[in-house]
Parts: sequence; structure tokens; C-alpha cells
Amino acid sequence: MNRFSCFSKILLAVFLFSSCGRSTLQVKKNFNFNQIERIAVIKFDDYYGNPNSGKMAADSFASHFIGAGFNVIERSDMDKIMDERELMARGVVDTSRLKEIGKIYGVDALVIGSVNIFKEGVRDEVGTQIIERTQHGEKTIQATQTIFLPAEVGVTCKMLSIDTGEIIFIASSSFEGANTQTAMEFLASSIARKLRKYLK
Repeated sequence: MNRFSCFSKILLAVFLFSSCGRSTLQVKKNFNFNQIERIAVIKFDDYYGNPNSGKMAADSFASHFIGAGFNVIERSDMDKIMDERELMARGVVDTSRLKEIGKIYGVDALVIGSVNIFKEGVRDEVGTQIIERTQHGEKTIQATQTIFLPAEVGVTCKMLSIDTGEIIFIASSSFEGANTQTAMEFLASSIARKLRKYLK
């Protein structure tokens, strides 16, 4: 195997990692998504030690939910609802307060969540031996190869009905990618695509 062949296999591994992931989605039975005209995607809870991971997740979900057909309110309006996130995170849902939020900001549902995996990709140099075949026989060459370990992100999220406080859907997903931003985009896109079939 020559050096170019080794390098090509490494690049192929990186490409394969960029689309590797898994996700699960549970949707409230017989729920009519036509009831949901506007949603707010609230900043997700950050992964410990990564203060921007929650914003990255929320921004990715908002973008891909729009692509799936949801009407998502502007980030400036979303920020006004941030104080409500603590209440939701504790699992305490005050339906009267939710209805008030819906009336003030004109939304029918909130999407909240948390980032539970956030690993940056790793690049490392490792020593290896490459055997080259020549007309005079085999020759062993000491070489250094670059190894890439993919970034990985994981998220759990749910959509709450403003009117009833019920969970409309709950999802859990993790994806790998060349970097955390790419992995998060793959993750959000995966869940948005699964939800698209419920929109009429």
C-alpha cells in the first residue's frame, strides 16, 4: 500500500463519520400539527463546560424547523421568553403562564431541550510503517499518518403545547461530524425531516 492509498482511506473515514448518527422521535398520538401555526425554539441547556452549545443547538433546530415547514419566531422574540426556560427545565408546567406567553408572543408551542453530548473532533499524528513494493523487492518506510476522530453531539428536546402544556413530541439524538457545528446540523436536520411527514 503506498502513501497516497493510506491518505485516501483516512479521508474516506472522515467522510463516513460526517453522516453517522442515530435519533428517536415520539409524537403524541393523533396530534393535529395544523394547530401549530408559530413556534419558539428556546436556547437549549448547555453541555457542562461548553457555554455556547445550547445556543448552537437552538439555532440549528430553528433553521431546520423552518425548512421542514414550521413558522418559527425571530430570535429577538425568542430571547424574551428565556426566563421561562428555568420553569420548563424543572418540569413544572404552569398552563396559565404558558397561555399568557402564547398570547404575548403569538406562539402555539415551545421547543426546549438540552445538550447532553458535546465532543470536539480530535486530530492526532501516529507513527506507522508503509511497505512499498519495488522491482528489487519490498521496502519498509517509517511514516507519520494523521488520524481524525469525529466530533460528536447529542441532544434531547421536546415541544410543548402552549394551550395545554402537553408534550407534542420528544426526541433524542446523537450525531458525529467533522466538527461540532456540522454534527449539530446533521442532528437537527434528522429530527426535522422526521417531523415533516406530520405536517399537512
